[in-house]
Amino acid sequence: MLSRRVLAAISFASALVSFSFAFASQDKSQDPNLPDSPRPAVRLTPEVQSRVTELRRNFEIAVEAKDSRAQAVILSHLGAVYYAHADAADALQAFNKALTIVRKFNQPLAEATALCDVGASLFALGRAEPALDAYKEALPLWRATGNKDHEAATLGDIAEIFRALHDPDEALHFNRESLPLYIEAGNRAGQAAVLNNIGLIFFTRHDRKKALDYFNQAMTV
Repeated sequence: MLSRRVLAAISFASALVSFSFAFASQDKSQDPNLPDSPRPAVRLTPEVQSRVTELRRNFEIAVEAKDSRAQAVILSHLGAVYYAHADAADALQAFNKALTIVRKFNQPLAEATALCDVGASLFALGRAEPALDAYKEALPLWRATGNKDHEAATLGDIAEIFRALHDPDEALHFNRESLPLYIEAGNRAGQAAVLNNIGLIFFTRHDRKKALDYFNQAMTV
């Protein structure tokens, strides 16, 4: 789930404002901290490729300026662009590099966000177990920040992985943990999504009565 796209207290726009100087036009060699060039298996449109090139250029500028926070933000945005265009492998590479940087900041919100981005990319690549590890590592960080909404979303992400792994009991467990947090956060859309997902679990168990009950609850939230 990539709605949690902004690292803690860091503005992408402000991170880039200070970098509009001559560095941008220089021809630099590949920085070892920058994700590798896009793999040929994933074709990006010219517009998206232009955005990727811009972000990679800005990353080089941030490295030159020794601004690790800006580097983390740019890597996060680069990962988001790759992920949004079905390039989970390059997304994972960018998100992992962002995670390595934000771990140095001692900022739970930033680290939890990066871990969830890594988890989403791993799951998109079919790597369910390491995705679960990343999401579970993020949970205590969300709790430390008191962010009920994002904690609930992460529990929901874990539930969906278990549902994909055909483990309905674990999926149900994590969905039920998620629901009261969404209620506490006042997130009605989140509540409806969880209720619908619980309904799907009962539907696959051929318990149509319970499934219908949860589907109706989802519709009335």
